[in-house]
Amino acid sequence: MILGIAIKLTLLTNQVPLVAHWNEIGTILAITFTYLLFWFALALLVNLLGKSSANNAISLLAIWIFLVLLIPTVINQTANSIYPVPSRAQLINDMRSIKAETEKEQDKILVEYLRNHPELAVNQDSTSDNWYQSYFASQDLVKEKMEPILAGYDQQIRKQQQWVNNLRFLSPAIILQDGLNELAQTSTKHYESYRTQVIAFSEKWRSFFLPMIFKEEKVTKATFAQLPKFEYNTADISSNVSINLMSLLILGIGMLAIAFSIFRVRGSESLLTMS
Repeated sequence: MILGIAIKLTLLTNQVPLVAHWNEIGTILAITFTYLLFWFALALLVNLLGKSSANNAISLLAIWIFLVLLIPTVINQTANSIYPVPSRAQLINDMRSIKAETEKEQDKILVEYLRNHPELAVNQDSTSDNWYQSYFASQDLVKEKMEPILAGYDQQIRKQQQWVNNLRFLSPAIILQDGLNELAQTSTKHYESYRTQVIAFSEKWRSFFLPMIFKEEKVTKATFAQLPKFEYNTADISSNVSINLMSLLILGIGMLAIAFSIFRVRGSESLLTMS
């Protein structure tokens, strides 16, 4: 109840409409309560083993450290070892080197670019500075050279995330975090989807302005009405929230079942001793 009130107050403070988001709020409460159910069942199980309160506290602390701190760290480190990601500093240096090389040949690249895109070869005989035309023409070459490097970087990131996703059931903390990330739309899948859509939109944006740059057209009021608009779409993103919720529920019920089994056995032993 306290947790539900706290979440409700947080949502109301941030002016989040409860009725419009009742499904997400209900899912947050459900996955949180199943996580608490797991730890309640585990605490009950440890207490039923008949040890002292001090031993029970130390045992629960050790289990918490193992499940919440140790396992996620080991999974993350093994993912980094098996699927190492190239240095980001090296990635930036490679990008700078490629840009520097293309800048030296911008004039030659511009001629070749206009040969391949004759519809843009307008006003090229004018005395105006064509630095912007040369720059944008060279960006296609930079993109082409950078694609294999970026693809390798992204592939390793995806493999790491897949490794963590496959092993998340070893720790209830990872299951909870993964579920909350998906509900908040901050998971790796949401990031990759957003990034892909932004890259696609940037191509539309570039295609809109590129002819204007080469034809030396001015931006008018009518231009603003024609600007491409970005709309983020999450419909094609699969969700693991239900799987995470069921996993925590199964773990919690499983722990409760074991605890009640031990309780029944202990009760039967006590009755036999008394008789």
